[in-house]
Amino acid sequence: MTPIPFSKIALSLSGGGYRATTFHLGTMSLLNSLEYEDDNLLSRVSILSTISGGTLTGVMYALKIAEGGTYYDCFTKLYALLQEDKLVERALHKLNNPDKWTNKHKSRDVINAFAEVYDQYFYEGKTFAVLYEGKTGHLNDIIFGASEFTTGVQFRFQRAHEDELFGNGNLNLPKSASREIRLADAAASSSCFPGGFEPMVMPKDYGNGPGSAVEEAWNEMEHEPVTAIMDGGVLDNQGIEGVKLAEQRHLKDGLPLVGTYLISDVSGETMDPLEVPEFNYSSIGNFFTFRSINLIALLILAVAIGLLFVWDAPPWDIVLVSCLATLIAGWFALFFTVRKIVIQEVSKTFAGGQLPEIMKDFGVLTTTPIYILYYLAKFRALSVLKMVMDIFLRRIRQLQISALFASPEWRGRIKNNNIYSLKGAHVDVVGFKMSKVIAAANTMPTTLWFSEAEKEQHMLDDLIAAGQCTLCFNLRKYIDELKTKEYEGQNIWAATPPAQQASIEQLRSNLEDYWRRFREDPYWLLNEDKAGGEVNV
Repeated sequence: MTPIPFSKIALSLSGGGYRATTFHLGTMSLLNSLEYEDDNLLSRVSILSTISGGTLTGVMYALKIAEGGTYYDCFTKLYALLQEDKLVERALHKLNNPDKWTNKHKSRDVINAFAEVYDQYFYEGKTFAVLYEGKTGHLNDIIFGASEFTTGVQFRFQRAHEDELFGNGNLNLPKSASREIRLADAAASSSCFPGGFEPMVMPKDYGNGPGSAVEEAWNEMEHEPVTAIMDGGVLDNQGIEGVKLAEQRHLKDGLPLVGTYLISDVSGETMDPLEVPEFNYSSIGNFFTFRSINLIALLILAVAIGLLFVWDAPPWDIVLVSCLATLIAGWFALFFTVRKIVIQEVSKTFAGGQLPEIMKDFGVLTTTPIYILYYLAKFRALSVLKMVMDIFLRRIRQLQISALFASPEWRGRIKNNNIYSLKGAHVDVVGFKMSKVIAAANTMPTTLWFSEAEKEQHMLDDLIAAGQCTLCFNLRKYIDELKTKEYEGQNIWAATPPAQQASIEQLRSNLEDYWRRFREDPYWLLNEDKAGGEVNV
């Protein structure tokens, strides 16, 4: 069986905060606009696998399709929310007002506050029941990837088929219970990136309190009583694993191969180097250690107490000295409390209950100048974040992509839509206007908000337009390369029926026309989407 290009499409939407959410909206926009045979390319997407920021877009689209809507319903809703850009503001308000949470049994932390905002404003209280009971449309498989911290593998929030698991082979829920999982909680789980959020806890943060179907089903399963779940990009930032597993099931069921696998990816081509903080020697700073401050505070406290006994002073002076003594006593209470907590937590977290040698003599740290302690803590924090967020994730991405392209069963069927595909392209290729859009899109960091400067520069529109332009460019390349691609020793183009060849040639011609229009006006398709969805700007 040889795959037929574009006959059946798998689409992955990578992680990457709002950069991913918005760029992928552009990717889907182009697929929706391109006519192919009797419909459009987006209608050929059978498998949708998303991670982190891509999940925000994927959940919205899957929800609208299940409700009988179209891409434009997804675009209109998501564009309005991104343009409004009140996610963080609303989440912090929710954090401070847990009495207004829909699920009051959740842990009171930042990621669950975000989940409450997603539930109220993005996905309107819908659960996986709508994906099971609603219209399937062209989406046969819907997978939202996260990572669980008990067995260290992907946890898939998905519309599970008969022989699939909601979760993974180690930790999972039956379909009857998974129907009650909120779409908002799946989106929050997939997008709570390390360093920015805490993990969510299964089942506490997913069931609506003791007695809920989720908690009862989880407790009946023979596995860990709780597990932490967070960002899917920790293990697979492109959603590749979900697509592979879906195709394996399709093959068992006798369904045709995926003809084209598109991976929309906003991962950077290169990594910014770690900014090493500069260490500045301070002769004065060397006198300020926790021990010296404690000695000075102890001396002041002794003098203050002595004055209270021997000083015949006015009442207000007595009050001030008493307040000073109270503050110093509070400092000592805080210092020794924090010291005890630090020792206990470090021992529990990093030493398996055995106190690390460096912590046995806490005096070593109390005699180290505070400015040096600050430098050491800052340098360590920066390096750990860089290691986790850039080096580890980049290496995992490289291994995943390399394994996919090296796999014989996927050869000739894959096309990346990388955000950097057109970065640095000569102006003669992309045109001056498009080059500005592409350059701007590649500057967006991994955040869940747009800065004031990014709003003034219309970053939202630039990212959507970049997704559209970049996929147009990559699809042209993909079609041009098809005639040289082989699958299991057979030329893919030669095995494609003449009718499909003609459709692909027509698609190539349409892409050429699109490219010409993007060079003249990178926003023309975005403006058509706004008009089609009746978006007010």
